[in-house]
Amino acid sequence: MVTFSGISNHTFTVLACTLLATTLGSCDSGSQLVEDRTTSHPTTLASCEYEPSAFEIVQRAVQAHGGAAAFSKAEKAEVTWQMDGDFEGMTGTGIVKDTFEFPGYLRREASLEVGGQKAQMLSISNQNRTWSLINRRLTEFPMKQQVHAAFPQSVFFSLSVMCDSGTTLTKEADQVYGGKLATVCRAEQDGTTSLSFFDKSSGLYLGDISDVKITKNHKDVTVKNEIHYDDYRKIDGLMVPMEMRCLRDGKEVMKMTIQDIKFMDKIDRKIFAKPKEGFDSQSRDEDK
Repeated sequence: MVTFSGISNHTFTVLACTLLATTLGSCDSGSQLVEDRTTSHPTTLASCEYEPSAFEIVQRAVQAHGGAAAFSKAEKAEVTWQMDGDFEGMTGTGIVKDTFEFPGYLRREASLEVGGQKAQMLSISNQNRTWSLINRRLTEFPMKQQVHAAFPQSVFFSLSVMCDSGTTLTKEADQVYGGKLATVCRAEQDGTTSLSFFDKSSGLYLGDISDVKITKNHKDVTVKNEIHYDDYRKIDGLMVPMEMRCLRDGKEVMKMTIQDIKFMDKIDRKIFAKPKEGFDSQSRDEDK
């Protein structure tokens, strides 16, 4: 760990919270994907004779990403990605390694450079608890619900939530999103609303827009949060976005680019144990 003399603990607390809030989903849902739907209508959205429903648009996206049966592969993985962002006006960049088993478990190790200074960070989410080591100090973040998703598994989680019986879907007018013509669905669940965008040509999930609450200058504010997924590639039968961008009120605050991803059959949950204060995030000896 590196101790910072020129950057406040608050700034790095904001950094840790931003990393968590940007890449995690905490919607508590018993989602089930409905893959087999009998219809006599053509499946292509390009047909001028048939306008698909919002549910059919989402189901087409499920198929485009590999099908519901394959989604479970994304629940356990090791992902290394590059992070570039803006934190309280300071440019940050770094390499992040996520190891996760969803729902509920995430270990995040990060080598970062913020404001010209370098740091090592470690965050661990275990069910309803999240711990972060910042400047060698252990901080616990309240998580009212289990961790359910991190990039890129957030794509598959979002699709499963939209298929849940508790989600109300409404088709909206087509829009251009991220430079691509997209079909649009409004999703409402438990009092929250978001707009989801799907590539009209391929059916792939392009991202979503929603209002979220964040802490800015020590105050809670509501901002328009945009997520953009891009550079899809096929990995183990799943279409996976290799790039994600997060915009708040139209300004890009974080970009994530996957360098390596490996889906796993089993993960030793010892690595999700509460870390010790001052623990070096580059070593896992304390977890053994």
